Amino acid sequence: YTTHYMEEVEALCEQVAIMDRGRLLASDRLAGLLGGDGTGFTLEAAGPVDADRVQAALAAAGIDARVTPARQTLEQVFLGLTGRGLRDEDTP
Repeated sequence: YTTHYMEEVEALCEQVAIMDRGRLLASDRLAGLLGGDGTGFTLEAAGPVDADRVQAALAAAGIDARVTPARQTLEQVFLGLTGRGLRDEDTP
C-alpha cells in the first residue's frame, strides 16, 4: 500500500517504510516510528513551562533527553478546550 496521506497510514498500517526521492529513509513498526515503543513520550503540563528548566531537571536526574516544543493540531486544541472530539454525537 502506498500513499502520501499520513492519516491513512496511521489508520491502516502496522509496518511502515518512509521513502524520499527513491531512497529508503526508515522502515519499522508504526509504533516504533512514532516513539510508542518506549523511545519517546509526551509530557503535558498544567500551565506554562520553561523548556530550559525541564531540560535541566532531566539532566540533573541523569536522563539524556531532548526537550522540544510541540505544535498541536487544531483538533487537539479543540479537544483540550472542550473535552470532546469534533465528531462526538452527544453535543448539546
